[in-house]
Order: sequence, then C-alpha cells, then structure tokens
Amino acid sequence: MPTDIAKASIVPERAPSADAARRILARDGAVLLGGVTSGSSVIDLAKELFGQKLARIEQQFETTKDIDVKEEARISALPADSRGRKPYFYGPSERMIPHNDGFLFTTLAPDYMFLWCERPALPDGGESFVIDGDALVRLLGESPDTADLARFCREVDIDHSDPSSPHQHEAPIARRLPNGRLQIRNHHNIAARPGSREDADARNVQRWQRALCESRDCGPMFRMDAGEAICFDNYRMLHGRDSFDDPGRRVHAFWVWTTEALAIPSGTLDLANPGAVPAQ
Repeated sequence: MPTDIAKASIVPERAPSADAARRILARDGAVLLGGVTSGSSVIDLAKELFGQKLARIEQQFETTKDIDVKEEARISALPADSRGRKPYFYGPSERMIPHNDGFLFTTLAPDYMFLWCERPALPDGGESFVIDGDALVRLLGESPDTADLARFCREVDIDHSDPSSPHQHEAPIARRLPNGRLQIRNHHNIAARPGSREDADARNVQRWQRALCESRDCGPMFRMDAGEAICFDNYRMLHGRDSFDDPGRRVHAFWVWTTEALAIPSGTLDLANPGAVPAQ
C-alpha cells in the first residue's frame, strides 16, 4: 500500500459559524459543529447549511450500547443469501469497518448526514474516524503497486447489495454521478459479480477493504464531545467508530437528502425492510 495512505483519514475542522461550515464541508467533505443541544437543533443546522438545496432530513436512529447489542443479535439471526453472505452489524465491542450510511437502500442512501453526540463514552472509547474516499483512490492511483486497484475501483462494476436487502445494484466502487458528484462506497458485504472474472475481482475488493482499514488504523481518530455534531458528505466520505463499553454513550444519526442526491425516498425508511421504500 502507499506509505502515505493515512493521509486520506482526516480530523474534521471545527467550524465557528454556518458560513465557515459550508466552506469546510465543500473543501474537506466533513465538518464539526458545536452547541448542538437537541435533535431539532440538528435540523435547524441542516436548514442553515443547505438552504434551498435541502430536500429531506430525518433522525434515522440513535445508538447506545444496549441498542447496539440488541441490533447485533437481531441481524446475526438473519439468514445468509444465495452467495453465502451473512448480514453483519458491528456491535459495541468492535471497531467498525469504514462505510457509508444507508447502503441497504442503495440509490436511496442519503448524500449527507449528521452524527450528533448527546453524550460520549466515559471515560473513553467510541472515538470516530472519517476517510476521504476520493483522496484514498487518488493515493492508490499514484503508487505503482496499487495503480491497478485504483483503476478497478473506478472502472469495474461490483455487487453493492446486502443479504438483508432485496436490491440488486451493480456499479464501480468509485463512480461519477450524472450531476458530476463522485460517489465512493463500502460496506461489509460488497462483492465481485459472479462470472468469469469473479476470483480476480474478489481479490481487488479485498485489497480495497484492506486499504480502507489501513487508512483507518494508521490515520487519526477523534473524539466528539457532548453537544457536538459532525456533518459529512456520505457520498465522498467513509466513517465509523471505535469500540466502547460505557452504556451511557448516546449518539444520534440524521440522514440528509439534498437536491443533488441521486434519488430521494418518498416513504418511511425502515432498516428492517429496506426494499419497501420507493423514490420520489
């Protein structure tokens, strides 16, 4: 892997104002904001940041140790798909794989999101990381050892479906959308398409996920304090958190769709039944 692969992992800058937040978000793909005291204040922030481009925002879930343990048990009980892939949920004892939120909804995934920290883990644990997927693919392309992997990420369609979702969706890991935005994706169950080149493509999928995890493990992590929220481009950035033990840790996720999103859902998003939501 490139020796500077950790450069793709960033600590988001803390913005003193909404105007500064817009500039930082456009430049870096992620920004930290303080003074967030409630879910309604997250919604107010989104309205201020995105203005007329804001199409939809909603609180999608909250996470605590108890909630995560229950969700881990529920998802672990789901069956494997025809390819042998099992649905997977990262419980509180695990460091997450770098991922994009809403992958179960494929083209309906939010293009931005907020994570609001109501209370961090005490005394430690649950630190966050964000990885600039655009920067990572560029770094891979600059190294002779991984230039072929960068080409694979940009050019070869893979299977982005998940065993818990009925969607069948094939596209490159890194793709340019019709409106010019770049979308770079990862989750636990991405896979090569069946066919004559499946074995070679599967090795490249594994190389991509190793690169993400190396960038995560070699790069910086950061701690969100109570009353802080991170906003990031869910198409460009991959994120996750470290393990934690404190049952009082509480973080809320808000999903945002702007007019630049690939598609906007018209119904309620149900993580237990992701295929039931139509687009507008």
